[in-house]
Amino acid sequence: MPDHTQDQSQERESLRPTSHRWAWRRKLHGHFLPNQIYRIGVAIVGAAVTIGGLIAVPAPGPGWLIVFVGLGILATEFVWAARLLRWGRGKLHAWNMWLKRQPWWVTGLVGLGTFALVLGIFWVMLSLTGVPGFAPEPVAGWLDAVPGIDR
Repeated sequence: MPDHTQDQSQERESLRPTSHRWAWRRKLHGHFLPNQIYRIGVAIVGAAVTIGGLIAVPAPGPGWLIVFVGLGILATEFVWAARLLRWGRGKLHAWNMWLKRQPWWVTGLVGLGTFALVLGIFWVMLSLTGVPGFAPEPVAGWLDAVPGIDR
């Protein structure tokens, strides 16, 4: 049976800053209350960024990138977040490697599917909220012609 406590302590040690640039963090780690306050701050900021990224995932934009940034923030202090980040990077790498091995038409279909998904999300957002007032007049006029979207 594997010794998980030893694995966890090794992972924690791998997260500890070792260069002279991180001397302030080592010093802070030696004091209980400031260290706990720092860890709570990292948890709050990391969770906020991660949750914001998860909210942004269905919308067009860099939702997954924001999720990975939030996990990166959390991984600076928490072993579970470092593991989750490593797992997510592995899945992303596996997806990219799979996509690279596919013929050009499969890659094109994935690209077209992604484009269709983004257009669908924009259509739903604009049909629910209407055309924003800051949209340039030519764009607003073009969007008025799309069924289901009002000003």
